[in-house]
Amino acid sequence: MRIVTTSKRRQRKTIRADVPISMAVAAPVRTGHHAVLDWLVSRWPRRVLHFNQCFHMKRECRRIFIYNPGKSIDVVRTFQPVREPDNTRYVTNFEGTLRHQFLQAVETWRPRSIVLVLRDPFNTAASWLRKLWTLHKWPWPADPWIWIARVFAGEDDDVPHSRCVDFNEWVRTTDWRRVHPAGKGSSFTQTRKLRRKNVLRRWQCYCDDPEFERQVLGNAEVMRLARILYPQLTEEVEKAWAT
Repeated sequence: MRIVTTSKRRQRKTIRADVPISMAVAAPVRTGHHAVLDWLVSRWPRRVLHFNQCFHMKRECRRIFIYNPGKSIDVVRTFQPVREPDNTRYVTNFEGTLRHQFLQAVETWRPRSIVLVLRDPFNTAASWLRKLWTLHKWPWPADPWIWIARVFAGEDDDVPHSRCVDFNEWVRTTDWRRVHPAGKGSSFTQTRKLRRKNVLRRWQCYCDDPEFERQVLGNAEVMRLARILYPQLTEEVEKAWAT
């Protein structure tokens, strides 16, 4: 079946409307959700196409990763039409979308199952500040984190989802170091370095950073939800900041 056609838009691939989406993953930026998605896909004993960086209003994406069972991940780098056998599974991810954008994406892509991924705000923001604030002075976008956190906290029952994956708990309980990631720029891009990375303690590098205080600790709604979902870590962060 032909699934991808050439898009006139630069760096976008158009996905046919009749291509069935088995799973959609939504998460804030810098959450580590690509590693979670790769781990989930690795459990499927069949070929999988991952439509990465999808758009919520149109069935378009920026990249396509091909997962072959027992083999490495390939990347579709050209805009040539892609044809797949009928038994291929298809997954999408939506990174950093707002709540209304994600609801639109569900209508556009019609996934069979939806996975929401959340990481604590302190390490999420620390990862953002280290990469995007340092380079571009882009402030941490808290709103995508907040709406997913409200779903996790049971405060928003109107967002459709099949399961919620707490990244912090996933790291503690899963052999995530064996995950081979597809997402460019991810903290998981070099397997050899994973043993030296403590992805749950990155916030410690920003204990005296005024931007961390302003963008994270100064956000009342982020802190309220953090106290509900990550009470022990939130208390530790607040104590470290107070000292």
